[in-house]
Amino acid sequence: MENKIRTGAVITAARADFYRGEFKPLLEIGALSAVQRLILTLRQAGCSPIVLVTGYRAKELEKAVSKMGVICMHYGEYESAQMFDTIKAGLEYIKDLCGQVICTPVDLPMVSVHTLHQLMDSQAPLGVPVYRERKGHPVLINTSVIPELLSYEGSRGLAGAMQSASCGRTLVQVEDEGILLRAGEVNGNEELLEERSRQLYTASVTVRIMKEQQIFGPGTAQLLTLLQYTGSMKEACRQMNMSYTKGWTIINRAEEQLGYRVIKRQHGGKSGGASFLTEEGNSLLRRYEEMEDEIRRMAQNVFQEKFPEFAVK
Repeated sequence: MENKIRTGAVITAARADFYRGEFKPLLEIGALSAVQRLILTLRQAGCSPIVLVTGYRAKELEKAVSKMGVICMHYGEYESAQMFDTIKAGLEYIKDLCGQVICTPVDLPMVSVHTLHQLMDSQAPLGVPVYRERKGHPVLINTSVIPELLSYEGSRGLAGAMQSASCGRTLVQVEDEGILLRAGEVNGNEELLEERSRQLYTASVTVRIMKEQQIFGPGTAQLLTLLQYTGSMKEACRQMNMSYTKGWTIINRAEEQLGYRVIKRQHGGKSGGASFLTEEGNSLLRRYEEMEDEIRRMAQNVFQEKFPEFAVK
């Protein structure tokens, strides 16, 4: 499947939500935690970038997803915040990085890839999935509508903001009870769990730019993406569960092989200064991501052709 509009995702996981004493984002559903399962599903549907808004137990969440290529955005005032506050923070960050956004709370991890495709293909300004007359999550938001949503001052959160938007909502009819199922309501439903796990079959392809040795790959791309967001090599390395020294080693090696700077260093200050992508670094990252997306789509098409028994039904 190919979308004309690039689709990103915002997952809200800042609040201290529990199910029978267990922190919902880390609640095990089959062999994966809720947050890991949701991220893999969004990845399978082609969402990029994926922004995870954290707050409560942020370090644990960041560690759990450190190798999954997501951007972790910490919401410092999560204890007093409403859910819509954390959603707005995620939307504000992602609004210039893609054309439309899949937005969902972390505790609804059982949406199907097919449903995500239905939402994405609708290209609605605001899309809401409906299963048997019940509205659910995730929702689709075109980035052109985000400023209007951010200006909403009512008391009904995202639902109120979407209802009051001038473009109106598009109801997308789906055959997917996963849009309604909270984390904790899945375990014991082995048939649904097996069906949702099947959708995660994929051909895993790692795209690297090589010379005599690797010049650029997924780890370097994630490091640059996080650096782009944080402006700090230290913070980018922390989110990847990587040492500061190793981070700079990766960048220095890449710059040596490429023959140009990808990062501009600004020294000084208590925090050790700041770092920014150069124009060449931005171009490199953008072209790599485009190449990676195209190769993965081709690989998935070949995978489904050669292994039809693993295709999503």
